[in-house]
Amino acid sequence: NNISIDFIYKYPNNDWYWGLYGLSSNSILTLQLLKDFIHKDWYWGLYGLSSHINLKKKWIDTFPDKKWVWGSYGISSCKNMNLKWLMDYKNENWCWGSYGLSSNTIIKMEWIRNPCCFTIEWTSKSYY
Repeated sequence: NNISIDFIYKYPNNDWYWGLYGLSSNSILTLQLLKDFIHKDWYWGLYGLSSHINLKKKWIDTFPDKKWVWGSYGISSCKNMNLKWLMDYKNENWCWGSYGLSSNTIIKMEWIRNPCCFTIEWTSKSYY
């Protein structure tokens, strides 16, 4: 069973583990919780916030200076993304190959046809 957000707000000074595999990876995480506890030791990297199941573009827009991981298993694998992410962050270090965009099951043909200049690895795409 998971703890609730209300429980964290009720006991904010408990010895919570905010880092990798802690609250940074917990499925209850929301943007508001990040904002309210920004001073905590969040883990922004791989298997933390950059790989989070609830990751939204608004998180990245709100905290643009954090150490986001765009590559394999990071934001490139995010199931919540859409084409706007690629367009708005076209200069980031996306992983276009396996375990990144080419393996991401949410990629649509309209994205491939879009002139945002990315290359799909078709051998990776064919596995999914």
